[in-house]
Amino acid sequence: MAVTILQAPPAIAFSGNFIPVRLQTNNKLQEAGVKSVNIIEFFPTVIPYTIHIKYGGVEIIMQADQFPDGSGTQFPFNGGLAGADYAALILPYFQANFTLSRDFDITAEISNSGAGSRLKFIAKNARYGYDFEYQGAGEEYTVDNITPGITDVYRHNFAIYFELWCEKSNYSGFEQIYSGRLPVNPNGLGNIADIDLSDLLHSYIENAGFDMPEFNSTNPLLCTNTCRRYYFRYAESWGDPVTYQGISQSPTYTAIFGKFSYVGAVENTLESVLQPGLPSADRFLKQGSATISTLPAQPQFIYFLNSRAEALGAKLKINFYTANDPEPILKTVVFDCLQYRKYAFNMRFDQIFNKTDHPGITVLRYEVWLENAAGSNISQVYTYNVDYSVQLSVRYFLYLGSWGGIETLSTFGKAEMKQELNSSEAQRPLKSGYGLPSGDTVVFDIKMQDSFKVPTGWINKPDLIQLRDFLTASKKYRYNKGRMLPISITSKMLTEMKDGEYLYAQSLEYKYLISDDAYTERTTDEAEQFVDPPKILPVYYGPANAVPGDEEAVKALPSSVSESTYELTINTGLNRIIILAIPSTKSVHSIHDVQSGESLTLSYAQVGTLMIDESPYKILALQNALSYSYNHEHIITLKNG
Repeated sequence: MAVTILQAPPAIAFSGNFIPVRLQTNNKLQEAGVKSVNIIEFFPTVIPYTIHIKYGGVEIIMQADQFPDGSGTQFPFNGGLAGADYAALILPYFQANFTLSRDFDITAEISNSGAGSRLKFIAKNARYGYDFEYQGAGEEYTVDNITPGITDVYRHNFAIYFELWCEKSNYSGFEQIYSGRLPVNPNGLGNIADIDLSDLLHSYIENAGFDMPEFNSTNPLLCTNTCRRYYFRYAESWGDPVTYQGISQSPTYTAIFGKFSYVGAVENTLESVLQPGLPSADRFLKQGSATISTLPAQPQFIYFLNSRAEALGAKLKINFYTANDPEPILKTVVFDCLQYRKYAFNMRFDQIFNKTDHPGITVLRYEVWLENAAGSNISQVYTYNVDYSVQLSVRYFLYLGSWGGIETLSTFGKAEMKQELNSSEAQRPLKSGYGLPSGDTVVFDIKMQDSFKVPTGWINKPDLIQLRDFLTASKKYRYNKGRMLPISITSKMLTEMKDGEYLYAQSLEYKYLISDDAYTERTTDEAEQFVDPPKILPVYYGPANAVPGDEEAVKALPSSVSESTYELTINTGLNRIIILAIPSTKSVHSIHDVQSGESLTLSYAQVGTLMIDESPYKILALQNALSYSYNHEHIITLKNG
């Protein structure tokens, strides 16, 4: 009397994919039945004859014939043969009978007397209705039942009682989220009950919401909503009213909110994806490339599930690589990284790098990884390249990715905004004293809903394919000024790419999952379309006594023009050092010395970068060995990029 777990869930799994549990019981049968055993004994004869076999309402006629056909209802008479020889001869003919072979296992043997031969018919199922009717002793044969069949007796209303318990979202204990009786079905493995836990776990975990770190915090967030332990309890039950036997409890498993695609679920397990090799390669819960570009103010989050042993005193490490110093600036956050627990980290650049503590520093990229207390890597290294380029009409979107973390999408370009206005009308009866303003129709239930069409801007092919994660996300938000407004993608057909094309972009249509019947000023959430135009930066240039090392020295150069100017002239005077300071979004196309006729494009070398008015600048310098003996005019042409 026991229930055995034939198939247990994996130690960790996405809640949205198939999580099978298979249980087996050996106690459904209350009383074992008996298989019916029947005998037909044959005696030596040379006369053709007919046998009538009757059982359970079935009658079969077998004809002894000198030349039997293949109908399965004829067999050769013995022609004087006896014993095992004749039994072996006729056995295939009886086995060829469709009905007999369906209901019985048929064998041949010598009769107890040794004078004749006989066939034994053993019923394939233990139940009533397979006993041959006795036909007594004859000259050619006898038919007899030597063991009556008895039907198996199963316990009435038998099932396996099953409970599923899942960890609460505040980790204060477990809560029962399902109980029921699982039907037990016989198959090749025995009496089996199956259940898929994914629907139960996925919907329960989803109701708690997602995990997202505070925007202004660098502390790790323990993801208690989207990472839960669970177990199940099970027992045999039967009868009416139902009685329950002793209950057993499974080990504890972990479900992570998320899902593989259909093909991904067939080809991968969560553990195989998170652990591609050594601990130093353990992946963050993030799809796509391990190196991405980010705008300084773009929301960024990264999630880690510790699928190995706990790491007390673990460290989140961030290396900031700058244009000012080959040595990176290191930031460390210490926390306890427990086994089968999930952690989230805020990686937004302008919130994890304090410019006040590092004035004049330009960060080009930053790398993120985890270490244990001994200093060994327990995760892959993830890299963010900081993009300082001026982008018009930037929009940020947040969404719940397939792997259970909040992901970010930025789009660039001018959007098209529309309002959908819906209302209902009804006629109203006129009353005494009505006038023209009264009208005879009333309008009510007025609702307005904003919808938009935005371009992604030019993106690379991997990022274009990664958009599928955004499109299939169950939760999507437009993020602006700290607000997260729910949206729905209304595009039905999107052109992703064409063979032979290498410029990739998409146009997305979406609407807010909010409708309004009133207006309040300064609550329009597509505020980026009304933002101030991008700051026009100056270009600083002219002769100097030394290469400038700070913002003030650059601004002290004798001349400046708007960056929208693409050609300028530097008068060198009788100086040795000539400086050109341009925004990082600009570069030199050509430099020509009018007096000497030389090209100086390669002579103006970049000697550093500086932050000027909170914008990164390239500092270029021409450093002659001797001062000019007379004034030279350098014609400089700039370009974007």
